Amino acid sequence: MPRLTSVEVELVVSKPGPPDEDLTLSLLNPEGEVLAVISKTVLADDCGQVRFVFPNGGTQLSPGLVYSIQLKGGNLFGWKYVVGGYKNGEA
Repeated sequence: MPRLTSVEVELVVSKPGPPDEDLTLSLLNPEGEVLAVISKTVLADDCGQVRFVFPNGGTQLSPGLVYSIQLKGGNLFGWKYVVGGYKNGEA
């Protein structure tokens, strides 16, 4: 069965501030319903590639459907912009 076991995001420090911040990543189905939520503390010094690992071996997905992620936190981090998109994924 297809499972999403983790999501990796590339972040940058957008505003100087505290040494870390709590972030919450949500996985949404095509209808916008939340399927899974993962929270973790991310260090400003180590935010280049942040992996969120889904518990219990991952979340079951249906191939061919479009799922979304949301990332919430304070103001310390921003999404890293990559010209031409990300190497192993797309928006």
